[in-house]
Amino acid sequence: MHYSRSSTAHGEVAQHIYDAQTNPASTWPKHDGKSIPGSTASGKRLMRLYKDWDANATQAYKDNAKTKDTACADLEKVDGEDCDEYPFASTWEGAGAGDGNFSVRYVNDSQNRSAGASLAAWYNSDRILHFDQFYVNIS
Repeated sequence: MHYSRSSTAHGEVAQHIYDAQTNPASTWPKHDGKSIPGSTASGKRLMRLYKDWDANATQAYKDNAKTKDTACADLEKVDGEDCDEYPFASTWEGAGAGDGNFSVRYVNDSQNRSAGASLAAWYNSDRILHFDQFYVNIS
């Protein structure tokens, strides 16, 4: 998967992912020794989580959403923004994984939704299936 920080469609999301990948200690929530997966530099791939696969996948997805929402509650929300999470809720490494190695940030709501739609389209077009591994590249 690839996002560009210069994109008008989802540049704020790309910047969030870039910051999480390159300087995880600067991201929220704070966590000692934070190491966020998903970049080629980290050597730690993300693994696709298809929420409707089975009961375990559905629960993991719900855990990702709940943990993200809890972390976002500590941040100031501005009208026109959504809480973005990285790694994505659609990965086993998402916020609910329980290791604290994730980041949340409020970003422009239309850019967040555009980035989510791009991710879903990529999953479909490149046939990224449940448990498939991948990296996220940011330019």
